[in-house]
Amino acid sequence: MPLLLLSVINGVFLASFSLQLQSKIASLTTHTSLLDPSVYTILGQLLVVGLVEGLTIYPLVNGMYPSMVKAAMLGERVELSSVFKKSLRKYPSIVTSYILVAGGIILASLALIIPGIIVSTWYYYTTPAIVLGDRGASDGMSASHAFARDKKWETFGLLLVSVGPSLLGNQLAGAVPLTTWNGIPHLAIVLFFGFVSSILGAMLASYVYLTYAMSKQHTAEA
Repeated sequence: MPLLLLSVINGVFLASFSLQLQSKIASLTTHTSLLDPSVYTILGQLLVVGLVEGLTIYPLVNGMYPSMVKAAMLGERVELSSVFKKSLRKYPSIVTSYILVAGGIILASLALIIPGIIVSTWYYYTTPAIVLGDRGASDGMSASHAFARDKKWETFGLLLVSVGPSLLGNQLAGAVPLTTWNGIPHLAIVLFFGFVSSILGAMLASYVYLTYAMSKQHTAEA
């Protein structure tokens, strides 16, 4: 039940951002000339909305998944308030890691798409490494890199599973004109598949990271 509630919270974030995105795009399409200053005002507003929501709600919610997944795996009951407080405490590290990882992926992708994918697999487990290991941003990224080093193909597969629904949703939504019912079907498709991708990415990274960690702990104890 708590995991379902978190998923709903995540969905609310995605819905909020998607609705604002649709509104800004609709405003943008009314301005046909790139020389119109209002075009850049709208683009600026869209960028601000994306940054604010993407660097506040999204990291906080995703930072809650590792603790929730761990509790589910151990059969424990965890209060959402305590999980949120832990995510809030690690929030600066999570946000910093998001910025660093995103920057690394962008820089790597400037050359070819393959380097960008490689960087994505290196730091796929950064959030669970930060939250569960009580690490800072750089230590969490290093831990994720070390963890994924001998699991390249497994992590690549998880990455594909995570982003697959979102890519599929974009393709399906492309077949639905934005003018159909004020773009609601288009938005619903993108939102639903983006919602699935977001949940899969957060939960799979936490589950795999915890599975290996617990297995390693049991081996050490034996």
